[in-house]
Amino acid sequence: MPYPFNLSLRPETLSQVVFELLESCIVQGIDRFLLINGHGGNNSAIDIALRRLGREYPSAKAAVSYAWWISGPRLCPPGTFGLENGLGHAGKAETAAGLAIVPDLVDMDAARGEWPASPAEVSIKTTIPQISRTGATGDPTGATREQGEKMIGALSDYLARFLKEMDKTGWGFAREDWSF
Repeated sequence: MPYPFNLSLRPETLSQVVFELLESCIVQGIDRFLLINGHGGNNSAIDIALRRLGREYPSAKAAVSYAWWISGPRLCPPGTFGLENGLGHAGKAETAAGLAIVPDLVDMDAARGEWPASPAEVSIKTTIPQISRTGATGDPTGATREQGEKMIGALSDYLARFLKEMDKTGWGFAREDWSF
């Protein structure tokens, strides 16, 4: 592992874990789910687990916030995170969230920004250590606790409104208007 104390699961293991946790809820009568993903590398595993869940338990309903570090800044007032809107692995949004939640674990003196180059029209499938010397693909410098609190609040409010809307409409996904 390239970074200290980095724990990992293979995607197929994670997919099975997610499926079995949700299945455990279903057999106990809970069949509506909102998953909030914390790592972009988990998206495919979560997607596979939820597609399997839909096949094996068609009455269950699930939604996912795949990228809180993208959605959160977009829900903040314009300019909260600057031109890049906080994007990046260990970028401003993720660092700001850390400062808001666990400030004693964030060492801003060690924060270094890096924007690795990539081809414009091709998605390269790689790992962060293969493209970044620092572990960052964004700029964490300048992140603040206040930005993190604002972002977490905006995303929490949005997801709460989403859940209320879903409950109000019986978790029906076929709709023309998703404003709520």
